[in-house]
Amino acid sequence: VMGGDFLLTVALSKLASVDLALVQEAIDAVAEMTRASMLELESRGDLGFPLERQRLVAEGKTGVLFGFCGAAAGHLAHDPEAQRRLSVFGRRLGVAFQIADDIKDLTGGDGGKPRFADLASRTLSYPILIAAQRSENFRQRLDESWAFGVMNADKLRELGEAISATGAVEV
Repeated sequence: VMGGDFLLTVALSKLASVDLALVQEAIDAVAEMTRASMLELESRGDLGFPLERQRLVAEGKTGVLFGFCGAAAGHLAHDPEAQRRLSVFGRRLGVAFQIADDIKDLTGGDGGKPRFADLASRTLSYPILIAAQRSENFRQRLDESWAFGVMNADKLRELGEAISATGAVEV
């Protein structure tokens, strides 16, 4: 955490040397990202968490960062319309990126973290929530598994396959 805090401080200092107006926008983005991360933590294991709120988590965690980057480019180009459009585009791209990350967690396409990490940590994702909405049987199995804490690799694989069987990954 301290390393991340240090890097953030250095980044904000560097940004201040480019354009002071961007520093406040960056601080606002970090605050929104932090709120989204807190919401994600508070929702862990809550299979009744609405998909609309999951979108807010995805937009807050990733979309805000991508949106800030787009808006900063428009700001530095002195083009308010480009700033607005690139911000909106970045937010949408961030949500798409988060969904792709959720799917990679189930398919094993993310070399940076172990497969089924979201299931293991009780972290909600679009596919998990969609599967829980589509299949009461899956929802009950996952609720029971999460209630007993740590799951072994076989249990995680079984639950991951159950998510895929609902078609939630293809949505």
